[in-house]
Amino acid sequence: MNLQNVVDATALIAAAKGGHTEIVPLLLNAGADVNPQDGGGDTALIAAAKGGHTEIVSLLLNAGADVNLQNVVDATALIAAAKGGHTEIVPLLLNAGADVNPQDSAGDTALIAAARKGHTEIVPLLLNAGADMNLQDMQVRAVSHKTLQYLKRWLP
Repeated sequence: MNLQNVVDATALIAAAKGGHTEIVPLLLNAGADVNPQDGGGDTALIAAAKGGHTEIVSLLLNAGADVNLQNVVDATALIAAAKGGHTEIVPLLLNAGADVNPQDSAGDTALIAAARKGHTEIVPLLLNAGADMNLQDMQVRAVSHKTLQYLKRWLP
């Protein structure tokens, strides 16, 4: 039930990622662990949020999925849903206690991701939930770091 394949996905993660609404409850009812992470750190909840699978997100939250787990790039289900423009999923995650201000490895918050993508329905939801509009991403620093790495190849 909770065995993982070569990319560390469980059957629940695979079903959630694929949007298989009829399989997820079968696995949950059979005792599947809702919080394991695959090789990229995605949980079933993060995978469902990325894919815009609202019903699966709801099922996983009701089964006790940890709403604040982060993957290997520090993205949460809320960041994934905001980035994807999944307007129905964002309030579900917020109501389940999602932290609104964590930053992924690029410095993106859910608010930065939604604003960058132009998701006008999600931005007010995040602001009303207390999103910090003054947090900054790391884009400028990342560009500078890439430039520095490039120059180092050519310097003695």
